[in-house]
Amino acid sequence: PVSGTSVTFAVGSGGGTVVPTTAVTTGSNGIAAVTSWTLGTTAGTNTLTATSGTLTGSPVTFTATGTAGAATTIAVSTGNNQSATVGTAVAVAPAVLVTDQYSNPVAGTSVTFAVASGGGTVVPTTAVVTGSNGVAAVTSWTLGTTAGTNTLTATAGTLTGSPVTFTATGTAGPATTIAVSAGDSESTAVSTPVTVAPAVVVTDQYGNPVAGVSVTFAVASGGGSISGTTPVLTGSDGVAAIGGWTLGSVAGLNTLTATASPSGISGNPVTFLATGQ
Repeated sequence: PVSGTSVTFAVGSGGGTVVPTTAVTTGSNGIAAVTSWTLGTTAGTNTLTATSGTLTGSPVTFTATGTAGAATTIAVSTGNNQSATVGTAVAVAPAVLVTDQYSNPVAGTSVTFAVASGGGTVVPTTAVVTGSNGVAAVTSWTLGTTAGTNTLTATAGTLTGSPVTFTATGTAGPATTIAVSAGDSESTAVSTPVTVAPAVVVTDQYGNPVAGVSVTFAVASGGGSISGTTPVLTGSDGVAAIGGWTLGSVAGLNTLTATASPSGISGNPVTFLATGQ
C-alpha cells in the first residue's frame, strides 16, 4: 500500500452526489474512500469514478443500482375516457401506474378496482398487484346497459391520487324495437289534422333510444294525407315524428303506419289509429 496519493472521486452516470468532490489522499493502508455516495433519483444503473493521474487502472469505476422507493402516487396509465356499446367491454382495459416520490415505477402494490356508477362489471374484483413496470390493469371492464356515463375506481390505500377514477360512455346498441311515442288513438273532424302529430321511438335491446334510424310514415286507410318529409331519421332521443296527419273526408277510422328500416326491428310497422268525425 502507498500512502499520500491523491484520488479524485466523481459521479459518472445516474446523477446523484459524492462527498467530497475534492481529492482524497490515501492513508498508510493505501486506501482512499469517499464519505458518501448518494444515488440519483432515477431507478437504474449509477456509476462513480476514482481517478489518480496515470496510474494503471485509473479511472476505477464503481457501479450501483438504484431501486424504486416506497410507493407514493397512483395515476391513470391507460384506458380512461373511452366509449363502447352498452353491455360490452371497453376496448382498452383500464390500468394504473404506481410510482415513488421520484416517479419511478413501484412493483408489488395492491390495487383494487370497483365499478362506481353506471352498472356493469369489472374483472377481477380482487386486488391486482403492480408489476415491475408499476402497472396494475383489470382483465376487462364491461359497461352497464343504460346509455351514458360509467365510472370505475382504482384504490390503493392512502397513496396520493387514490382512488383513481376512469370514465367511459356507454352508447346505444343496434335498433331492436319501434313503438308509439305520441299521437295515437286521436279523434278530430274529418279533413282536418290530428292535434298531436304521430311519433315513434326506436330503442335498442336495453331500451336505450337509438338515433339515426330511418322511419317511413304512410297513410294506410281512411284517405287523408301526411305533411312533412318522410322517411324521417330518429333524433338523439330515438324519436321520429311526421309533420302532421290530416284525416280523410269520410267519418270513421283512419290508420297510419310508421315503418323503420331495417325491417327486422320488433314492432315494425307501428300503426296509428284516428277517428274522423
